[in-house]
Amino acid sequence: MKQELAQDLYRETGVRFVQGKRHVDRVYARLAVDLEEMLEVNVVGVDLDEVCDDAEIRIREAGRQAKKAHQKLEDDLVDFIRDEIQDLQRSRRRDQKKRKENVYGKKDEGGIPCVKKSRRHGEQEYERNTQDERKRARERAEEQKRKEEEERRSRFEEEREQREKEHWRKEYEQAQEANRNWERAQEEARQRPREEKASKEEGAQNRSKNTQDSNTKETRGSQGNNEAERDRLYREAVQSIANLTKRNQDLSATIKALQEELQRRSVSLLAQSWDAYKALWDHLNHPSLQLSFATIPWPMHPQPKTPSDITALAVSNFLFSNLDSGDRSRKDKIKTALLRWHPDKFARVLSRVPEADRPLVEEGVGILVRHLNDELAKEK
Repeated sequence: MKQELAQDLYRETGVRFVQGKRHVDRVYARLAVDLEEMLEVNVVGVDLDEVCDDAEIRIREAGRQAKKAHQKLEDDLVDFIRDEIQDLQRSRRRDQKKRKENVYGKKDEGGIPCVKKSRRHGEQEYERNTQDERKRARERAEEQKRKEEEERRSRFEEEREQREKEHWRKEYEQAQEANRNWERAQEEARQRPREEKASKEEGAQNRSKNTQDSNTKETRGSQGNNEAERDRLYREAVQSIANLTKRNQDLSATIKALQEELQRRSVSLLAQSWDAYKALWDHLNHPSLQLSFATIPWPMHPQPKTPSDITALAVSNFLFSNLDSGDRSRKDKIKTALLRWHPDKFARVLSRVPEADRPLVEEGVGILVRHLNDELAKEK
């Protein structure tokens, strides 16, 4: 609003100044016309002194009129500025009054400001301004998005055109290369029959010559060569058979020797196991002997590490071997083992086993007794 008032003030001042200048110009123009008329009159015999005095009077009069015009212009400008300032002050006071009414509200009949109504009005105004701002923000975002979409579409079109140009350029190059290959193939096809014909003629001549030479040589030494070749192949076959037979005999002897050595070592180990088994059972009742699952002599070889290692086959191979004394029967051997390993008989040994190993020993004794009972049932 202040800018509009200032512009109006400048515009009015300029108009007044132009009007005053035009008035002064008119005065001087009229004076010039009068002087020219006086000079023309002087030509016919008028006194120059009177003319000069008259011109001086007119110039003074024009100066006074110009001064009055400038003074009037200044007075008008001062009055105009004063009026504009007063209007500006009145409008400012009016705006302040409106702002106060918006803040405190109009007074009702009792002189109390309507604060609630003005506050609600302010909130509504703020909400409207907020909505307008959001709307403008959405419009700006949509405009920005639209511009970005157009730019992206233009870039995509440019890239697509570039790819198409590159594709057609490659297609053209491939077509040119295919055309050149086809021309070379045509040229080779035209040259090939002549080369094949020449090579066939040369080959036929060479074959006819070689055939004549070979026929003469084969007729001379074919019979002797065939007999010598048969004799050589027969001798090689006989020698190969003899070598294979000898190698088979050597392998059989080696296997037999290894089996005998293994049997001997097995018997020796089993005998040592029997001796250790008997010796340990003889010293088992000694109170200083530490008993555990690993130190108890089990009737098998090798000694088990866990109860699951006690199998019927291992127990049978150990008990029914001929290494123990006497020629007792299988049934007697089973009964002797049951008397030793029966839980009631083995209780005195089990009492000396620590609590940590006692469950393992009990499990192992149970498995062993079941195997012995099964073997005894087979002997009945």
